Amino acid sequence: MPANTRLRFSINHYLCGPQMTLPSFLDVVERAGFDSVGLTQRALDELPLPALRHALAARGLSVCSINSAGFLLGEPADRQDARNRRLVDATAELGAAVLNVLPGRDPDLSVDQSRTVVADRFAALAAVAERAGVHLALEPLHATHARTRSCINTIADAAPLIERATGTRLTFDLFHLQQDGERDATADGKGPPLGLVQICDIAIVDGRPGRLPLDEGGVDWRGFVRRVQAAQPRVPIELELFADQLPDRSATDIIAATAVAMRS
Repeated sequence: MPANTRLRFSINHYLCGPQMTLPSFLDVVERAGFDSVGLTQRALDELPLPALRHALAARGLSVCSINSAGFLLGEPADRQDARNRRLVDATAELGAAVLNVLPGRDPDLSVDQSRTVVADRFAALAAVAERAGVHLALEPLHATHARTRSCINTIADAAPLIERATGTRLTFDLFHLQQDGERDATADGKGPPLGLVQICDIAIVDGRPGRLPLDEGGVDWRGFVRRVQAAQPRVPIELELFADQLPDRSATDIIAATAVAMRS
């Protein structure tokens, strides 16, 4: 599909189950009319970077995001450093818009202690990324993850870390932040600078909020996307769904339906 008719949205590779190869995923995304993809660590493991660059170029696709660096707590430092440096290098090599960062959590520390450590380590990672010409985007996770996966749970939690670390931005995941009190102000460009917006629809599934394909839940994702586009038209917007949460669904069908919904 010609580049000038492409949808200026991205599809994240997390939607791609293990039965679908990365080249097949890229083919589906291109045929559906999208102009970019979000890549995961599994995608980077599947193809060496030169082959991946060639595969993207052959389909006229760019890279919206690399997912995810971080986990700045809860893992040995040497393991964190090796993974994060690899992802910084891949982000630079592929020219991705942002490298997404998940904060992590240490259950042996209080939330405040965890945030202090994460702030220092995020700033250190940002310095590495800046030297490589890479923008980090810090992703807050919903407060239900505060004791397990992330000590950064709101836009207000993330803002001082982003302000302190040069060249860093915010990942706004609608699933985690749809009820955040600073949601609309941030969409309007009055909060931390946005580096990436991730969208999905949301509904209660088995008693808990769950991610769903667009127009299958109850979230006004269109209104939010339009608000971001009106105030910050250059911010990349990406569909983020997880194959293991939709085990009986076809990624090909979901991507095709997403294209129809986004063209609307």
